[in-house]
Amino acid sequence: MKRSKNQAIFKFLPEMWVSDGGSSSNIAMTSKIYQWNTQPMENIYNSFIESEINRQISMFGERGGDISSFDISSIEKFSIVEPKCIDGVPDIYGKISPLFFYCNKCGNTFSLSSSKDIPAGIWKCPDCHEGLVRQLQMIYTCECGYAEPISLPYEPGNIKMKYRPTDTSFKVFYKKGGVERSKEFYIKCKNCGNNLRPDNVVSSRNYKPFYVKTINLVEKNQGVFYERGLAAYKVVVSRWFKHLSEDGYNKIIKNVYSNTFPKNRTIGLAI
Repeated sequence: MKRSKNQAIFKFLPEMWVSDGGSSSNIAMTSKIYQWNTQPMENIYNSFIESEINRQISMFGERGGDISSFDISSIEKFSIVEPKCIDGVPDIYGKISPLFFYCNKCGNTFSLSSSKDIPAGIWKCPDCHEGLVRQLQMIYTCECGYAEPISLPYEPGNIKMKYRPTDTSFKVFYKKGGVERSKEFYIKCKNCGNNLRPDNVVSSRNYKPFYVKTINLVEKNQGVFYERGLAAYKVVVSRWFKHLSEDGYNKIIKNVYSNTFPKNRTIGLAI
């Protein structure tokens, strides 16, 4: 399925689950994105983006947000990339997840070890041979950021478990000793120990992507020039007020690496 670059950037981020609506010939599936085919964004001023990310994180912290996991002061350099978008070459890689399935008629449940085991087209239940197999599109997510696909609750012995799609308590049912029993879908977070119950794969509660809208990413030479200090600031202001022509400004920018504006040196400039 082809998507535009904007859709890829905002809706198919690495490490998130996404949904494919399916078609008349196959069933709907959800997948987890695990890799982008990217290329570096060229001729942009990375420091501008990095400082904006730092500013937004600080503002989030001032509003009461937990930024303990966002200490980017130790990061030496960001990698600013974009999808390559080359015809015939995938830009986004994902794997079908969760690998937990059930029959919509008899409730038979089973898990697979690999998405390669999923047959193409309509998938009949291997147990009753009448119902259609459906993916249970649920995941466990925690406020600490941990997430994993739903899995079948463990019960010792080779016991068949049934899932009832209409049961909103998220349980599997099985018989033991002639008595019907049930087990809830819940696990302990492997990161912080919280009790986790399943939620819909594509629920907006599970993903809160943050993005910064910037109209001008600033070309690299302009950014380097801006770091030259007060003299460079005066040149920029002169350009804004039309005291310096575009040609004159561009000539300065083209020679930004010369000694005319050594970094952090203050020189006089009439504006």
